[in-house]
Amino acid sequence: MATAQLIESLNTVVSRRINIINNPAVISVGMVQAGNPENIIPDKSQITGTIRTFDPDLRAEIYDEIRQMLEGCRRNWNKGLCRV
Repeated sequence: MATAQLIESLNTVVSRRINIINNPAVISVGMVQAGNPENIIPDKSQITGTIRTFDPDLRAEIYDEIRQMLEGCRRNWNKGLCRV
């Protein structure tokens, strides 16, 4: 559930916080991996993706926003380690 919440939050970063007309940006989640077998709730997950924009300052801003989301997700779900 924490992984799903984080992915949902990532989808809102560009659409709600950035003027894409002036600063085009894309956050893509390319891989989600979370345990095996499928009938056991995993204790960890990994999300891999990219941040694409022409503006390096905007990229850093998005990166910081993702860090804040991870910290919030960690607190909400009482998980010990989240990293970008």
